[in-house]
Amino acid sequence: MKWRLLALLFFLPLIVEAASPARKAEVDFSQGLLAFKGRDYEEAERHFSTALEKDRGNVSATYFLGVTRYHLAKYDEAVALLNDAIQKNPREPESFFYRGLSHYRLEKKDEAIEDFKKVTELASAGPMYDLSVSYLRRLQETGFISEVSQERRWFLFGNFGSLSDSNVSLNPEGVTLATLPSDQSDLQFSAEGGGGYRFLSGEKYRLSAKTSYTHSFHLELSEFDYGVADVELEPSFREGRFGAEIPVAYQFSFLGGEKYLSRPLLKPSVQYLFENRFLSRLTLRGRLDSFFQAVTNVAQNRDAKNLEVEVAEYLLGDDQKHFLKLSYIFEENWADGADWDYRAHGVGFSMKSPLFLEMTFYFYGEVFFDKKFHNIDSILGTRRDDFSQVYGIKLTRKIVRSVDFVGSYDFYRNSSNQSFFAYSRQMVGGSFAFSF
Repeated sequence: MKWRLLALLFFLPLIVEAASPARKAEVDFSQGLLAFKGRDYEEAERHFSTALEKDRGNVSATYFLGVTRYHLAKYDEAVALLNDAIQKNPREPESFFYRGLSHYRLEKKDEAIEDFKKVTELASAGPMYDLSVSYLRRLQETGFISEVSQERRWFLFGNFGSLSDSNVSLNPEGVTLATLPSDQSDLQFSAEGGGGYRFLSGEKYRLSAKTSYTHSFHLELSEFDYGVADVELEPSFREGRFGAEIPVAYQFSFLGGEKYLSRPLLKPSVQYLFENRFLSRLTLRGRLDSFFQAVTNVAQNRDAKNLEVEVAEYLLGDDQKHFLKLSYIFEENWADGADWDYRAHGVGFSMKSPLFLEMTFYFYGEVFFDKKFHNIDSILGTRRDDFSQVYGIKLTRKIVRSVDFVGSYDFYRNSSNQSFFAYSRQMVGGSFAFSF
């Protein structure tokens, strides 16, 4: 008996030492759980990771670290951890639920459908079961869902690039101007930075606000340097196959370092998805243009109200990543000065297709074949009649999760019965875009 007691006393420190990592892991796990409940996901990730390092068999830490990384938009890592959690406990519906959300975010629709089906098999009646049924129906009917919770409310974006312009011209944001093209080529650099906040990101209703500033710089023609500040509120609604958006924005721009244009905009749209293949969209774009600078020797009042109506039809691919778009565009401009009253009819087309090596190809074009000015130009003494066209190609390559490289080529041509307004232009460039 005495020797047994001595043996127990001898091995007790070893037993305690062997058990202590698991106990220490529980401490880290509890701290992680407190941070998780407080939505401090970076802190939660740190504690859950430490808990797993100390106890690889801790299923709860594996699951919660996977869910935490889902909320941090680390979807590949979330899937790997949730795979591990499912292997350790294949009857836990929560693991399948968050793996389904992660698969959806990674645009793996089929895998997401299978995960949500598994949830409906394993879960009892309740919110998670109801959400899984709803997500299944939406994925099968429309190819998309909207999560109840949004992983990040704040977001940032930006862009930096350069392009070679064969004929530097001022035509910002689609505004028709009297400025002649420079008939000179130049190298242009541009930088954009912005961010926003998502107030609502529910299944039906979304509301976000964002602001940005973009500025272009020319090596030689500094008088064409152009900057624009933009503030936008973006409410939207989606129910089944029907969707609606009502973006409201305000823009303020600078030309050559001086204030140039003030513009509020309203851009409501409605859309309907038919048979998961055809998306019909009607968009109205209304704006008020107030100019601070004159661009001709003779003063012309170009302050105006502008309305643009676009009717578009999209043909979607099975994966919802490919599309072909055809549209009809009508535009009416009511200017305070009679020189700038005009009406235009046009057509547009575009297509997008994913390629190999995480590249995406995008091609677009717009042709305004009937742009007629209503009055005789006060300077030239004739009524103006234009035909304009623009075509472009963009090739996007993902560098890392949050950074893309975009190569582009754009061609512009404006034909007119007044040679004063006739010009053509080609631009070739590249840029790096990021978003967080």
